[in-house]
Amino acid sequence: VGAGVHHHPHPSHLHLTHFRNYAGLSLELSSGINVIMGNNGEGKTNILEAIHYLSMTRGWHSKTEKYALKEDEQYFIVEGYLEDAEGRHNVQCNYLPPKGKKMILDKRPLQKMSDHIGRIPSVAVLPSDTQLIDGGPGVRRKFMDSLICQYSQEYLQKLIAYEHALMQRNALLTL
Repeated sequence: VGAGVHHHPHPSHLHLTHFRNYAGLSLELSSGINVIMGNNGEGKTNILEAIHYLSMTRGWHSKTEKYALKEDEQYFIVEGYLEDAEGRHNVQCNYLPPKGKKMILDKRPLQKMSDHIGRIPSVAVLPSDTQLIDGGPGVRRKFMDSLICQYSQEYLQKLIAYEHALMQRNALLTL
């Protein structure tokens, strides 16, 4: 029996419409290391955030879609193509206020955002993430939860249920 090649999912193309400072942008990405170069303020971090949307269904921070919308525009679209062992898949994150955000995989809207987590594993560490070192254990726990959820759908579902129960408990305590 020969050793098989394990194909890690990776984005191969990226298209942005009305996202952050981009009216429109199309990039082709390699399966290896990609280098994004440019001067300050040109949108390098915005490209990384767009990939984060395709991977984690959200930007760097939750509920920031209105800030990701290019000024004076009505919607944004982040679209990419994902290459994995099964072939090529189209992934879209569309945001249209007041309807909100929608994730679409191969032309079919996802019923639950959590169904997508782990399809495109990613890790983002930003310059502002010094709290991972300086902050309390809750910051590190949240970071680790994000990593584990990408590899265990069961862990993700239990974490969602736990956070829901915690919100209910906190709401009851404020009555």
